[in-house]
Amino acid sequence: MTRESAAGTMIGLIAAPGDHAAELAGEVETVCGRELVLVHRPEAQTTATLDSWLVASQAELLRHAPALLADGRPVRVILRRAMAAEPETGWRRGLMLAHALTEQAAPGQIRFFALSRSARRDIGRIIGINPELFEPRFGAPPAEAMLRIEPEQGVLRTPKDTYLRAGALNWAKLRRLGRLPASRRRGMAPDDEDIRSFGWDTTADLPARPAAAPRLVMVVPNGIGLGHVTRLLAIADAIRAEAPDADIAFWSFSRAAELIAAAGYDVILRQTAAHIGADPVAWRAWESAEFGAFLRRFRPDAVLNDAGQIDAFLHGALRQPGNGGVALVWIRRAMWQEGADAGPLDDAQFCDLILEPGDLSFATDRGPTVADNAVFKGFSQFLRTPPVMLEAGNATLPRREARKQLGLPWRRPVCLVSLGGDAFTGREIATGQITEAARQAGIQLYWVRSPLAGLPSSGADGIAFHRLYPLGRYLAGFDGIVTAAGYNSFHEAMLRSTSPVLLCPTLNQRLDDQVARAAHAADQGWAEILHPEAPQDHVAVLARFMAAVRLRAPVAGRPALRPGAPDMAGTILQLIRDRQP
Repeated sequence: MTRESAAGTMIGLIAAPGDHAAELAGEVETVCGRELVLVHRPEAQTTATLDSWLVASQAELLRHAPALLADGRPVRVILRRAMAAEPETGWRRGLMLAHALTEQAAPGQIRFFALSRSARRDIGRIIGINPELFEPRFGAPPAEAMLRIEPEQGVLRTPKDTYLRAGALNWAKLRRLGRLPASRRRGMAPDDEDIRSFGWDTTADLPARPAAAPRLVMVVPNGIGLGHVTRLLAIADAIRAEAPDADIAFWSFSRAAELIAAAGYDVILRQTAAHIGADPVAWRAWESAEFGAFLRRFRPDAVLNDAGQIDAFLHGALRQPGNGGVALVWIRRAMWQEGADAGPLDDAQFCDLILEPGDLSFATDRGPTVADNAVFKGFSQFLRTPPVMLEAGNATLPRREARKQLGLPWRRPVCLVSLGGDAFTGREIATGQITEAARQAGIQLYWVRSPLAGLPSSGADGIAFHRLYPLGRYLAGFDGIVTAAGYNSFHEAMLRSTSPVLLCPTLNQRLDDQVARAAHAADQGWAEILHPEAPQDHVAVLARFMAAVRLRAPVAGRPALRPGAPDMAGTILQLIRDRQP
């Protein structure tokens, strides 16, 4: 899965954490086809595959000089002008000490570079030689794309009057999207001026870049259900339908990794801090380093994350040197609980594109995504599509074929029962009520559990559970459906079946607003609802529903199926095409 570098060159980059100059330099190396390895302690670097070193400042050179000189491989050093709060005398001494190292090194081992012509001139006056110019190799944003620095420290304002924090993006990405004012301002360090102006005083040509197949990484969080996995699989399938040569890998924290592999995709199975009992802060630092290194090897055009928010490990990895050219696409479902914390919406500042899979009950959505009052939206674009469901391998089977494959009787009414994951609430009461209602109506029940669900609880004794994935293809074989009201379960039942449906929403603040979703469907006449806050009505609702199942009467008026995954795929592929130089 690793893209070959243009010259087979591997560079060891040594830089202080968060150094924006290293982010810019790392992007130059990546665009020129070199592979970056971030090295914090060169004395501990045992790989023999490194071709040379790139050191992002004279301070880092002096810190690691013994190891670098002993290593013997070529060293390029970016000499920097004075940084913020750096005394003039200290800066001059650092430059002179760095230059003195050339006398201890092998001839030609150390080469010096500068970020700008001004830096080259000022540094040359001190060390007696003019460094080479470290020229950018990536395109410039339009001249009118000027970013503004707001009085509030560390906040940037885009030309579209949206905001982002200065540290939100890899500065190589920021450099592509907008232009910071680089003229000397009161209190601005010379090094800051060089970083802001990097690339504006050069005429370097972009290297020729052959057309390449799209390459993407799908990040799957540790959801309790199959929603994240299913949506990303649907989008991946739609991308491959439009671009058959697309290279797609999954970075998965979900136990559903085997389903991803079965669908024909490469999958890297990861563990969360909770899985392994690790300190969350230490885990995020480790995961960010691992994911960042993977991105530099795999070199994707975009990362897709289906989640309620962008985890810090992910945007931390994208800020690492060499990863500034990777777009971030956020698949963000709507129907959050009313009054839910809107803070995660500010994660839009990390993103290039936000895609919202449509919801049939959108009219009842009272959550924060509707107003979208995020303060920090950055350069992100937004698109809402029709509902996204899995299509490949999930085409609806004819009724006779579905019943035959599942071994269902032809004459007796059969009702599917699929109550979703089991991470939040017990279903013992509902299970007993459903069983009794079906017995009285003479209806056979076919119980299905999620592939991610644990063992049945004691209250489910005597029930034979089945595990089917994907489930949508079998729905036409049932005379009725009792289902949870999560995104996938709800839309599969509404769009792939004409049989009576009973929705059993879960009421929990950590989940989407399933009650509102199910109530909307009931108001439209699409389904019945077993309301979690009206247990006194359950027996009557179940009796009414089972009577409809026994009659096998189709339900009219449900919306027609129009999948949204192709719309998402087309938008993502266009984003990739637009970003290619």
